[in-house]
Amino acid sequence: MEGIVSVSAECAKQKLLEQLKFLCDARLRTRYLIIIHLLEGKSPTWISESLKVSRSTVYRTNTRFNEEGEAGLFDHRDGNGQRKLTEEYLAQLRQAVSEDPPDYGWMRPTWTRELLIKALKRTTRVEIGLSTMSRALQLIGARRGRPKPTVACPWPEAEKQQYLQGIQKLQTDLPPNEVVVWEDEIDIHLNPKIGDGCFAASRSLCLRRAETRNVTWQALRRRRRKS
Repeated sequence: MEGIVSVSAECAKQKLLEQLKFLCDARLRTRYLIIIHLLEGKSPTWISESLKVSRSTVYRTNTRFNEEGEAGLFDHRDGNGQRKLTEEYLAQLRQAVSEDPPDYGWMRPTWTRELLIKALKRTTRVEIGLSTMSRALQLIGARRGRPKPTVACPWPEAEKQQYLQGIQKLQTDLPPNEVVVWEDEIDIHLNPKIGDGCFAASRSLCLRRAETRNVTWQALRRRRRKS
């Protein structure tokens, strides 16, 4: 009958309520409250709606409590070993992302998660997984992005300046019966997207927040020929 609990359940509930007063961890408190409400006869649906947890969490917590008692409510990951994403590791990761793979001995223009794991293993002697590296990049504010394409003049600076001065002199010394016409016969894409096909490495480029990398079209063509 709803609302009536056994003496043993009442004793267990009172013990959990006493321990609840000294708990600071929010997740641990939630697991204690799940068992307390179950001992009071509340349904899993009511508990999940009241504590804003899933029904599977309620059932899993109840199973662990029945198998291990109060010890089953504590996080079992305490014995997983030393934490790998330390401040020192994140500082090394920030430094690596701010530089390029060739600075670490890798013949690749951009970083990938796999390459960062290998590079950081050399410097920190700590090896992590792909999902952990994704979390580490999120912690330091890094993002995945494509470099911004730019156009560079293939001429030497002196030759370019000499040619520009010749154009300016021609405009200055122009006879009165002639005009200057500027014509651009090049079809320039004003919003090009690079990364798919011509520069596949840029799809995994790791950038710091609010950072933009530039790459010239000449470099893109060279890398495409190499690939």
